[in-house]
Formats: sequence, C-alpha cells, structure tokens
Amino acid sequence: MRNNYVGDIGDFANNGLLRALGGTPRDPVPDIRLGIIWYLNPGEDRYGNAIGYLNPSRHNLSTYRECDRDLYDELRQLVGQRMLTNTNRDIRDIIDNPNILRRDTQHYDKPILPGHTRETRDQWFTDAMDRTAASDVIFLNPDIGIGWNLGASHQHVVSREVNTLLERRKTGVIYQTPPRRGQTHKDWVKSNVKNLLYDTLAVEYLWVIMWNRAPKRAYFIVASTAQQKRWMQQRLTIFCNSQWVRKGHFSEPQEYSRR
Repeated sequence: MRNNYVGDIGDFANNGLLRALGGTPRDPVPDIRLGIIWYLNPGEDRYGNAIGYLNPSRHNLSTYRECDRDLYDELRQLVGQRMLTNTNRDIRDIIDNPNILRRDTQHYDKPILPGHTRETRDQWFTDAMDRTAASDVIFLNPDIGIGWNLGASHQHVVSREVNTLLERRKTGVIYQTPPRRGQTHKDWVKSNVKNLLYDTLAVEYLWVIMWNRAPKRAYFIVASTAQQKRWMQQRLTIFCNSQWVRKGHFSEPQEYSRR
C-alpha cells in the first residue's frame, strides 16, 4: 500500500469489502473486530490516479455511490480536500476518519522498506500481529499480494506470514493483484488456490473474491476454524445480495476447502 493509492478506486474496493464484512461505524457487526496491516511502502509510483469514479456524474452516482453512499461521500470529500489544498493523500486520512471504518479497527502502519533481512522482517510482522492481537479479521494490504517463496520483499505478503496469522486463529483477507503477463487469469487464480490449500500452506477454508473493475484485483479470504467458516459464510451470503455484487463490481465469492 502507498499513500497515493488512498481514495482511488482500489481503495474504494478495499474499504467497501471491509465494511461489508465487519460492518460500518454506524452499524458494526457484533463480536467481530477488524484489523489492518498496511504494509506501507512510503515511496510513490504512477498509480493511484484512478479517481474518476468520484466525479459525481449520473453514471458514477448510480454505479458506484449506490453500493455504499457513506463510503463514497467520505472518499470524495477526502480526495477533493486534498486536491483543493494541493496536499498529498495519506493513509492517515483513512485511519483517522471515524466515518470510513469502525472506530475499534486496529491498525499497524509502520513502513516496510526494501532491504529487510529475514530477522527484521519477521520482527516487523510480529509487531504487526501484536498490534492487531484483539482483531478477529485482519486485512493484509501490500503493494502487490502474496509473494510465494520470497524472502523479504517489501511489496508482498510473505507466505509464512499467512501461516502465522492462521496459527493465531485469525481470519485473513489478503489483497492480490493479477499477473500482467505470463498466465491467464484462470490459471493465476488456480495456482494461488493450490499454493494456499496444498503446496505451500495448508489453509483449511478459503474464499476468492474478484474485483472486476480496472485495475482488477483479487481478495483471498483464509480461515482456520469451523466457527470462522460459519461466520464468513453468513457475511458473504449478505454480501452476495448487496449492490457491490449485483452491479458486477465484485464477483460472487468462490469457496474452497481442504475438507
């Protein structure tokens, strides 16, 4: 995650999904607490400019705002204020805003830099898990996604971090960008599912949700207990009946299991 991604259409997707799973500040889901490990990359890149969806055209208002009016209005105000004052967007714009995510959401936003050793990377993630220890559902929000067999990439979730999350009996939501070349979309999803369930990890329960608008992305939801599975099935059933899915922004979740 980078600061210049705040408020773009990908950020709209991230926050929309988290609000659908854990509830909103006005209507939180009882007994479920959210956490976010931001994997903050302090550098900026050429992405993050996909904010045209916030232009209040008739199309955008019916297509995007109808999915989550409060979220849309908050992000539009946030981005507009930054443009008006000619200042850079910042993840604190999300963290400190009481109207976007639940007030009890736990955040870990210490930057993750290139050149980590395995030891410093593992300490970074230990600190992140400690900071979000009271959370039931933790969103892992890197630049790119899961880096299979990578040592200390600052742009990826390392697979052993997913394993640690599951060992601590947490439900994980993991952001993942599709490949730009070399694999078909179907094969890419299949290889990630295979790695999560069998080859690299041993995830018990898995759901895949695709964000269908450009830039496309996937969300892998992992759980380790039958109780977490039942809770997630309930939330995803509600999600499937939401405007997010009905308007085609998100695909219907695909469920996988080792059992």
